Amino acid sequence: MKWIACIVTVLALGCADRPRTMRQLPDGRVVPDHWSDFVSTTAQDLPTARVQYDSLYIAGPREAKEAYHRDAREIWYACWYRFWPEGQVLVRERRTHQPGPWPPTAADGDEFGGGVVGRYCVIGDRIRMEFTGLGETGSTYVRQEGRVNSDGSFTLSPAPPEFPDGTFRRLQVGEMKRAADW
Repeated sequence: MKWIACIVTVLALGCADRPRTMRQLPDGRVVPDHWSDFVSTTAQDLPTARVQYDSLYIAGPREAKEAYHRDAREIWYACWYRFWPEGQVLVRERRTHQPGPWPPTAADGDEFGGGVVGRYCVIGDRIRMEFTGLGETGSTYVRQEGRVNSDGSFTLSPAPPEFPDGTFRRLQVGEMKRAADW
């Protein structure tokens, strides 16, 4: 009877597609040695709307409360994505106790430290992204989906809790020089 409970547990949790081996880059970013099939290998396949490579896609800054601090200090939270033609994506966030410098610049787009690396694809007006993260059982894939809008922004669905409308607007920052290294 116990083996049936084990099988039911495995089926309920699924044989999750998770990174088997990871490598750490010198600046601390973690990259899987193999990406799942969630994201197509073609970055933009017959897109009706495209992401642009001279831009950062930004949300924020937004004022929020950090609930885990005793004094529940106010923080300012901002986030941006950067895309490359070969299907790589980087997401970075900024949390500060003051609004700080905003919007991000091309130099911010070329800084990878503290970022989370991933893969993306756009098919039609749908965008899919996959990043690595930590779950209850170790490394896992974190997946996001959404729509590339006609105004050049994209909207994630479901929306991240920090940005209830889920929209990241395009900010053209000019030429960014650093190539993706994952």
